[in-house]
Amino acid sequence: MKNKLIYLLVGVIFSGFTAFAQDETSAEDTVDTDALKPKAGDIGIGVSAIPYLNYLGNFFGKEDDNDLNLGAQTLYFKYFLTDASAVRAALYINNSSSTTNAYSQDDSALATDPTSTAQVEDSRKINSNNMSLTVGYEMRKDRNRFAFLYGANVGYGFYSYKQEYSYGNPITALNPNPSNNFDDSSVDGRLLNSDNGITHSVSVGLFAGIEYFIAKKFSVGADFSLAYGHSWGSQADASYEQWDGTQVYKYDRPSSPGSSSSNLRTNQYSSSTAAGTIYVLFYF
Repeated sequence: MKNKLIYLLVGVIFSGFTAFAQDETSAEDTVDTDALKPKAGDIGIGVSAIPYLNYLGNFFGKEDDNDLNLGAQTLYFKYFLTDASAVRAALYINNSSSTTNAYSQDDSALATDPTSTAQVEDSRKINSNNMSLTVGYEMRKDRNRFAFLYGANVGYGFYSYKQEYSYGNPITALNPNPSNNFDDSSVDGRLLNSDNGITHSVSVGLFAGIEYFIAKKFSVGADFSLAYGHSWGSQADASYEQWDGTQVYKYDRPSSPGSSSSNLRTNQYSSSTAAGTIYVLFYF
């Protein structure tokens, strides 16, 4: 349902392209609609409309799990160099930190009393950072309430993901493999932390789009782009602890050497990246 709603809105917005083929516009109409649009020196600030459209689509589709997720949002900025050109930027931020606590049986208490129900607490902390910035140069052609946009942009982004663990049951000579709720590693030892490294990405491409001005200096628009992208990641590492026969031994182990990829693709409006989406903009 949400996809149908997004498709419908995109169809409505891009129906504005037909306005460029119409020549029967009165001088009075031109003056009225011209006042709605930004001029040289104006600044535009906007947000992605995708979270709201997803929410509405799920609402009308009667989805059980329907939350308005504004945590992963794209912010849009424009500065008009002339009435028909602007520099633009799109900033995507999705950073999060979470801690999950869980109970495990108290191995020491259970060894002393087989009927014991005592518990200890394990903890896992996750830090995720995902950001991207796209900047570009935009040219515009106006007709009535519509503005056709086209230009080029470049982008950079990075992503990192880390996990840290703590456990209530210590590793000892009598209990070298204590109970816990989180460690599911396939290597010897108990996982203490993992660092997936940093994935960098760069892109360069062309874009085209359209804005429709609902009111004075307030618009809704959609952009599509064709971009070449390249990404590469650093080495991922993990730390473990285990009983070596005489003591608790801690060691580090690489978990991935890193990888890279390249692509040439269109960025659709439903993408969570900063290039290509549906948005609303306010100008002042």
